[in-house]
Amino acid sequence: MTSDYRPGVYLVDRRTHRVGRLMEANGSPYYLLRAPTGGREWECPPSAVRLATERERRAAGIAANGTVRPPPRELSAMARHAAGTGW
Repeated sequence: MTSDYRPGVYLVDRRTHRVGRLMEANGSPYYLLRAPTGGREWECPPSAVRLATERERRAAGIAANGTVRPPPRELSAMARHAAGTGW
């Protein structure tokens, strides 16, 4: 199978409306996607994906330069730790 997208691009799984980073697209009838903040990969058929818009990427925590910020829960824990109040 030839992929229309290269690994590393952010796509939307139209079945679930989740944003995922394309991990691989070769040798399988499915794309392998992973959430921007990590976690378990999932398979998605090529017919069920589209490129994520800038707004969708930002909502998923992806900065304009492609870096990913931690989810809000992790941010608040990091702030409490930095302030010396523990986790």
